Amino acid sequence: MFARRLSAMLSFMTTLSCTASPSSIPLSAGAAGTSTAADASDVLAALPITDPVVDAPIDTRPRVVGYFTNWAQHRPGTCKFEVRHIDAQLFTHINYAFATIEYGDEKHPMFRLAATEASDVARLYREVNELRQKNPKLRTLLSVGGWTFNDPPTQWVFGAMAAAPETRGQFIRHAIAFVREHGFDGIDLDWEYPGAPDRGGAPRDTANFTRLLVEFRAAMHAEAASSGRSELLLTIAAAASEHYFRHMDLGAIQKPLDWINVMAYDYNGSWSTKTGPLAPLRAGGPDLTQTIDAYLAAGVPSHKLVLGMPTYGRSWKGVSSAAAGGAGTGPGPMGPCTQEEGYLASYEIAELRAGGGGYAWGWDAASETPYAYSADQKIWITYEDGRSYAKKLDLLQAKALGGAMFWAIDLDDHRAGYPLITQVSRRLLGP
Repeated sequence: MFARRLSAMLSFMTTLSCTASPSSIPLSAGAAGTSTAADASDVLAALPITDPVVDAPIDTRPRVVGYFTNWAQHRPGTCKFEVRHIDAQLFTHINYAFATIEYGDEKHPMFRLAATEASDVARLYREVNELRQKNPKLRTLLSVGGWTFNDPPTQWVFGAMAAAPETRGQFIRHAIAFVREHGFDGIDLDWEYPGAPDRGGAPRDTANFTRLLVEFRAAMHAEAASSGRSELLLTIAAAASEHYFRHMDLGAIQKPLDWINVMAYDYNGSWSTKTGPLAPLRAGGPDLTQTIDAYLAAGVPSHKLVLGMPTYGRSWKGVSSAAAGGAGTGPGPMGPCTQEEGYLASYEIAELRAGGGGYAWGWDAASETPYAYSADQKIWITYEDGRSYAKKLDLLQAKALGGAMFWAIDLDDHRAGYPLITQVSRRLLGP
């Protein structure tokens, strides 16, 4: 099927090949994995990676972006989450998390976009894209990377891929063909985080990340102009912490991007020795108000900032105080569905509240977020609810931001009609 679809692209790519820059190189053939685009390496090599800066098209309409996680299908019993559970009407965009990067090895690297598991290609890509039949305005993006991919042993991959024109061009051409083949409307890059030493970053990443995005946009623009198809979307997921985003040239990278998904959560978690709010609206820093102000001050237009909103909570054990800032001894107990210590889906927290369990439910006025505390179990939980979401929406609209993003769709309660996501969708998009 891929070869048949690419045959329709051959004529315009052939005409483009005469304008290809010196960085236009063939893709290496024969990589292992689930990628389907390697067979067309000779055609993809004709896609130019040009030097002139091409800005993303301007679109100021509000966005409601949800991440679909392909591992939620593997949860046990009734915890399993499938594409069929998604209410497509709530979203303007759905990001499929995650695709990976095939890389060969460090001595002989070759970079291609690839599916993470067989079920992605077998059915899940198709099922997610078929949601557009229920909501014709919906657009889908394939997200690449993620936190775990940026851990060893693959921590080096993004930096190595972005380090040279040849390897950037190789990945860009393959990625464009891959998302076209599988029916997505764009690519969302989740490199966590370029330039950050504690995440495998190097000083060279700052300029190379900008070059990667500029060349991605140029190639997308050229492909759309020649094929007559809508130009692919290009977005990134970016850090809330200045410790990480200071390594990016925000004023430069915003130009080729359609928008930036600001992951305005995980300001605190069980990796910290003290309890604290997951997504503080205001706390005297660090908090999401300071994060957004820093992005704006760096030159990112407000309509290109999409505010990340968590549909989960964080927890600590060994806590002796109900007030935020108390000492904890480690992550709280895992939930029955998410099965990760220190991490609870919003519906798991709702079940705790409905079941009693000795928790006191309170409001932290300083951060404008809710919390729960069990004095008997010495468990402290930070999470989000309708009240804290309303406060964040006030900020979003006051600063004319480009919309809201959710990590993740499956962590809100689909059995109860997605109460958190629905609240945001109705306010930004209307009933």
